[in-house]
Amino acid sequence: MNQELLNLNTHLLQLTDVLINSFNERKFNWNNLSAFQQVVCFLFGKACKSYHAIHLLCKGSFGQDAAILVRSLLEILINLFYIAEEESEQRAENFIRYWIIMEKHRLEKCKKRGLLNSIQEENQIIQKYEEEIDRRKKGGIKEKRGKEYKWSGKSIAQMAREVGLDYHHDVIYWRLSQIAHPNIKGSEYFVSDQGNDLKIDCGPGKTHIEESFTTAFDFFSQISLKFNEILLGDTKIKKQLESLRKDFEKIAKRLSETHDS
Repeated sequence: MNQELLNLNTHLLQLTDVLINSFNERKFNWNNLSAFQQVVCFLFGKACKSYHAIHLLCKGSFGQDAAILVRSLLEILINLFYIAEEESEQRAENFIRYWIIMEKHRLEKCKKRGLLNSIQEENQIIQKYEEEIDRRKKGGIKEKRGKEYKWSGKSIAQMAREVGLDYHHDVIYWRLSQIAHPNIKGSEYFVSDQGNDLKIDCGPGKTHIEESFTTAFDFFSQISLKFNEILLGDTKIKKQLESLRKDFEKIAKRLSETHDS
């Protein structure tokens, strides 16, 4: 394990604690936050927990499992940047209210299997669904009725391109997806082929640790900067995060040069 990467991610974890404590001390009221602020809080909290888990998995030499969570971090980063890019309140409102669409699809599946017990519940959900579809249509979201499987009306790839994260999606997200999804090309990480001595290898390993630590730092530090910008505006924390990112860029460059040589 690269010690510089480990130290860098440890420092980011420590700074995350400072960031969270600063937020908690301000005693925000959820109902007084704007839709955009609520979404930023949610996405940061989800990212923070995943980042902690990635750190533990990498230290324990479970790089592939860490990579699966890094993929989730990238999804959060893309969604967060897309919402923050423009019309933030409207996009945040779409993000929040998307549960109505999902609830309608859940209801249809339950009804199909005879699991729906309340006609009143069905009617309430259908009414909310109709209202939400109308609201989304007026907001410019184009979609086929009954096929609203994206809160924004766009794919993760489309959102990534709109916020300049197309390389992250097309290259990094694709690579991480090969690990997250069952893919026989990854069998070498879980099955040790030694001729007539084939073994299942499900313990700690040496692969994907450096890659997971590198990308996790990159994604989570950007998420943290955006969280601080939207909720706290703490200039001291911003400078510390930016300083860590400068250190990260130097380390990433050295690692890249080492791999290329």
